[in-house]
Amino acid sequence: MRGACLAVAVAAVALLCPTAATAQPMGGVNRALVDARGTAEVRRQVVAVSEALLSYSTGDVDGYRARVRELTAGSLSTQLGTLARQVGAAGGGVVQTTTVSRVAVRSLDARSASAVVFAERRTGRAGTDLVRSTPTRFTVALVRDEGVWKATGIDLYGVR
Repeated sequence: MRGACLAVAVAAVALLCPTAATAQPMGGVNRALVDARGTAEVRRQVVAVSEALLSYSTGDVDGYRARVRELTAGSLSTQLGTLARQVGAAGGGVVQTTTVSRVAVRSLDARSASAVVFAERRTGRAGTDLVRSTPTRFTVALVRDEGVWKATGIDLYGVR
């Protein structure tokens, strides 16, 4: 009886959620809804990447650069390296902290993953009580690089 219920549940997921086991443009199979362990691993890395790369202080540009080197790959490394130089040059004690509240893994295969992230961004200046809090939603694209998930893109402008 349990086996029959499980088979019906899997069939329902496959019919109602066509992305559960569909071919991806890169040639892999989307395992986001069927691989609990892989999805949890990606979710943890997306939280770490999002909070580390979208949180910074003009007083700790070197620490930010180190996080960029550790957590990113491809052109995102270059883009965030440029941002780090601009943040360092601006000075002014700006502090931004991003706290992730939810992550939805949209796609997952052996080499790549993407997720929608819901978070709160708090921006202010060091030494003041003025803080602006903004809810935000963005997407993160990742690739598996030598067994570690690294961000290759962060789209702050929209979720497609």
